[in-house]
Amino acid sequence: MDDVFLPLRPTLQAPTPLYGLRPAAEGTGDVEPLFSYFLGLCHAHRLTPQNVINVVLPKALAKLPQFHETRVAWGWDKHSGKDMIGAGFVPGRWTAIVGAATGQTGLQSATLVPLTGPCPRGPDHRQGTDLRSMPSRG
Repeated sequence: MDDVFLPLRPTLQAPTPLYGLRPAAEGTGDVEPLFSYFLGLCHAHRLTPQNVINVVLPKALAKLPQFHETRVAWGWDKHSGKDMIGAGFVPGRWTAIVGAATGQTGLQSATLVPLTGPCPRGPDHRQGTDLRSMPSRG
């Protein structure tokens, strides 16, 4: 017979500067924090965090037009990871930059960024409040 065998071609992800690893325990309440995830990426590539920040991440940053004037290079020390935790703009920017370098989406779950939006209030969960607009108790 004239049967022709055509192999299926898998859809390949575009190459990225860093491995497309996922945070440990993703999708649970015990997800690996972005800072730990970043250090694990550095270790997997056998690079120091300073080398990744100075050499690898600027290439990924160039692909993100919303951060065209952002600079990621700075002196890395044991306290530098504090910018990767929290719920503000800076951790959100880090998730975008590391996501572009790894090709991974959803890294916000490794930070407190998802908590910056409306949160349920009281027994009626249809009404929400933005945590940024709540008065401080001090």
